[in-house]
Amino acid sequence: MNTKLFLAAAVALPVMFTSVAATAGETENLVVDTDFDFRTDRNLTLRLDNTPAGKGVVNVYYGYDYHDAATGTYYPDPMTRVLNFNTASTDNVEFQANKNWQYLIVEYVPMDTVGTEQYKKIDLTPGDTVNFNFN
Repeated sequence: MNTKLFLAAAVALPVMFTSVAATAGETENLVVDTDFDFRTDRNLTLRLDNTPAGKGVVNVYYGYDYHDAATGTYYPDPMTRVLNFNTASTDNVEFQANKNWQYLIVEYVPMDTVGTEQYKKIDLTPGDTVNFNFN
């Protein structure tokens, strides 16, 4: 019976360390608004107006991949999708959004031949409701 033995060896490599000196600094009093917090989320309501009669899906994104300047259409970046729902289930959807988002891209995709695919860039304001009006 032949038994093979494999031997693993570790080699120590020289490593150079540098020292970092920390200096004490002075602090100052910070003044913030009374309503300041560290939260970056906020609640939004997406309201759909003039929803097509047929079946469809709404996808909501916080970024776009391509802007067609000729038509003014913003095509969403699929990696930034935050919400999707069936239009037959509701006309109002509540969700959490990042306070740092400047806009949303809303995409409507019909699931039958009644509607047409639609895209809309909606600039976000301090309000709590965002409207998507179907053409």
